[in-house]
Amino acid sequence: MGEFKTYIGGVIYPLGFPVVITTVSKEDEYKRFTEFFILMIHPDGEAEYYSRRYIYNNIPESILSNEELLEGTLSVVMAKLDSTIDEKREKLGDSQKNMVPYSLRFTLDPLALPMLRFFLIHYTLKGQVEKIRQKTSCTELKSVLPVWSEKVETRWLVTKTEDF
Repeated sequence: MGEFKTYIGGVIYPLGFPVVITTVSKEDEYKRFTEFFILMIHPDGEAEYYSRRYIYNNIPESILSNEELLEGTLSVVMAKLDSTIDEKREKLGDSQKNMVPYSLRFTLDPLALPMLRFFLIHYTLKGQVEKIRQKTSCTELKSVLPVWSEKVETRWLVTKTEDF
């Protein structure tokens, strides 16, 4: 049994915007997992994927609740997003570092499940969705992820058109 939360961040050019999933689940009363998945969607529509799992052994829910684990995991995600901004700034070089001010940070807002599905399908994140499905221990998350199949792939098509 598990639970998950989804978030979205605003666009920071030239990085794009993050779609984040955090989960908590348990194998038994003595072993719980938290996970996060970050899909950084770039302005060109390509996406980078990051994930991490933490295992909490023998720490009862009376000491550290699932909600507290989810909040802590979100803090780790925020640190990862901050480091992503810093890495991008360093890669830009001295002449372009000002494009990404040092004070700039992502803020995350809750993302409704239908909108999560929208972003996953709109940006055709099939490969990333399959990675999440394979890696997550949260069955509740697995059950809501879109499933691509050969039959569906021929019908699920998002085409960008010119201005009309």
